Amino acid sequence: FLGRQGSPGGTSSQKVTNINNTNINNVTHITNITDIADRSHSLTRAKDDATLIGWWLRRFTSPHTLRAYRADLDLFAQVVKRSLRECVADDMVALDVWLRDNVSNARRQRVIATIKSLFRFAQETGYHAVNPAMAIRVPKPTETLHERILAEDETLTMLAMTKDLRHRALLTLIYAGGLRAGEVCSLRWGNLIPRQDGKAQLAVTGKGDKT
Repeated sequence: FLGRQGSPGGTSSQKVTNINNTNINNVTHITNITDIADRSHSLTRAKDDATLIGWWLRRFTSPHTLRAYRADLDLFAQVVKRSLRECVADDMVALDVWLRDNVSNARRQRVIATIKSLFRFAQETGYHAVNPAMAIRVPKPTETLHERILAEDETLTMLAMTKDLRHRALLTLIYAGGLRAGEVCSLRWGNLIPRQDGKAQLAVTGKGDKT
C-alpha cells in the first residue's frame, strides 16, 4: 500500500495534454477528474502514496504519535487494499464496518481520525481530487474515565504507603499537577523557575509542545 502508485482511474488509461501549473484551459482530453488535481492544482510534488504519507507524518513530532499513526495506516492498508487515489466513499464505509466488528471502539476512533486527517491533507494538497473519508465520522468515545480515577482517600493511602521518597515525590507531583507520565519523565532541573518569595515554579511542556 505505502509503496504502490495507484492510477487515478483504476484500469482505464488517461490522456492529458497541454496542462501547465497556471492554466487548465489548454486541456484537450481528460477522462478522469483526478488528472486535474494531480497535474494542475497540486500543491505537492508527491507522486505516490509513500511520499505523500511521509510529508503528512512530518507534521508530527511525538514518537508515540508517529508509532500510533503508522500502526493505523498499516491496518488501513490490510483492510482496504487500495492506493489512496483509488479510494472512494464505499471503501471508507467498508473500513468503518470492519473496524466496528473487529476492534475496540477506542481503536476504531483513532484509526478513523487518522485516516480522515490523511485524506484531508491529500485533498488540500491536490494529491486527491476529493476526500472520500468525509463519508465516515469519528465515533464517540466510550466513557471509561470514571473507572480509572482513584478516589481522594485511595490516592492519599497510596502516597502514605509509598516508602521510597523519590517515588512518593513523583506520585505527589503527578497527582497535584495532573501531569501525564511522559510529561514527568521529560522534566529536568532547568524546568524549575525560582521565584522571589523563595518558592519555585515548574514549567511543564505538555501535549502539542504547549507549556
